[in-house]
Amino acid sequence: AVIISWVTPDEPGSSRVQFGTSEDKFQASAEGTVSNYTFGEYKSGYIHHCLVEGLEHNTKYYYRIGSGDSSREFWFETPPKVEADAPYKFGIIGISTLMLVYGGIHGPDLLRRVQHISHGYGLQEIMK
Repeated sequence: AVIISWVTPDEPGSSRVQFGTSEDKFQASAEGTVSNYTFGEYKSGYIHHCLVEGLEHNTKYYYRIGSGDSSREFWFETPPKVEADAPYKFGIIGISTLMLVYGGIHGPDLLRRVQHISHGYGLQEIMK
């Protein structure tokens, strides 16, 4: 299973993820949740989380979030099936330590960059 998360800035929209194993052909869908919060004067964007289950090992999946002109398409690969004692290297890095850590991780099986999605920022806000 994977959790797909994203932020919409102005309107909550749909938290549905359409997915499948062929590009532009989404055979299944999953419904997620959306929330936002305020802290003093600050109001977060709409934070979406969707749990996608029933995935096969070692498979490339394509998925779409949003609808109409505001939809976006992405992909991910599931890891191969491994035995219980198989070694598995992974890394998780935040945006503030990206360059410091990246050079020290050699041949990871999984490397993901954690951004400030938990705070409700969109990527454009982070990169300003």
